Amino acid sequence: MVKLALVSENARDYGHELAKGVANFAQRRSDWTLELFNPTDVVSNRDVLHGIDGLISHVNDERTCRILRDLDIPIVNTFAKSITATDVSVDCDHAGIARIAAHHFLKRRFQNFAFCGFPGLPFSDPREHAFTDLVAANGHEPCVFRGKNLTNWVKRLPRKCAIFCANDVRAYQVIQTALSLERPVPSDLAVLGSDNDTIICAFSPVPISSIDPNARGVGFAAARLLDAALKDPLAHKNRPVFFVKPTGLIERASTSAYQIEPDWLGRLLLFIDDSLAENLSSADIVAKSGYSYPVVEKTFRKNFGETVADYLLRIRMEKAEQLLSEGNLTSKEVAVRLGFRTPQHFCTVFRRHFGHTPTEHGKSLQDGCMTRK
Repeated sequence: MVKLALVSENARDYGHELAKGVANFAQRRSDWTLELFNPTDVVSNRDVLHGIDGLISHVNDERTCRILRDLDIPIVNTFAKSITATDVSVDCDHAGIARIAAHHFLKRRFQNFAFCGFPGLPFSDPREHAFTDLVAANGHEPCVFRGKNLTNWVKRLPRKCAIFCANDVRAYQVIQTALSLERPVPSDLAVLGSDNDTIICAFSPVPISSIDPNARGVGFAAARLLDAALKDPLAHKNRPVFFVKPTGLIERASTSAYQIEPDWLGRLLLFIDDSLAENLSSADIVAKSGYSYPVVEKTFRKNFGETVADYLLRIRMEKAEQLLSEGNLTSKEVAVRLGFRTPQHFCTVFRRHFGHTPTEHGKSLQDGCMTRK
């Protein structure tokens, strides 16, 4: 039997999902046995790793890293930063996460943008850089929190501002601060987190929209890379860094706002978002608007470059992609949730739109499809 270990902090959802991904791959290897250690276990007694043949690491503290450097075994690190001189790294795609955030806010026509993170932390800096670069490329100058006096920073933000936070902890802090300053969320400040920590998102006074980084996919990919290293020690001799595509944005109340003119269009878009399960038609949307069909069609073409029907299809497909990527629903359940007449009709529309079936799409993310740096 091959004895393997996962050393990871598991207090939050990311660690739990990472462990699930490792376990999913391990089920395919009848000769694997897995042990799970917290970094504090390793620091207090390094002998717990005696006899381990290979290891997956999700640690960032220097004390644990020093211990792991002394091990003469294959190691896969789940931060982009290497631990040893020979390890291979796989991480969530921080730039991809930031792109989802920026596109979400740009699509909702925000003109003011901000990033709130933790300067110097390995997950925060790349998210900040990718988000601010993309926002700037679209003609906007974002405000960036540099770690000094969050209350004053939030107080000075412009009205109708879209804030992307490095993680859900920071988003929770921003929302608490905004409400204490009587700045409503999301009508004044729209706040988006990252990592989809479901407890933090739910306990926030305004439930937090968040980007799921696909930690389960990272865990699966890490186990697959470790399997290759165990079979061939030179499999990753160039110490590559791999990145796993994020699952997508899980929208909750903290970003449920559009900054778009006319005002009735913003209200209509929220109605569409909330009514996807009801098999909406273009006629339903026009009736809800209170305006004539030509007026609504002209307004959609002016703002989105597409008809009401095309907009509705695109929103349905984006939502389908998100639900399938989360891996909690079957394609049949997604079809019902999005108001399709039959699962077969949903599969046909999905394949026409994306070029692959719903099943193929969900499996590709859950198996940790990687890009190499």
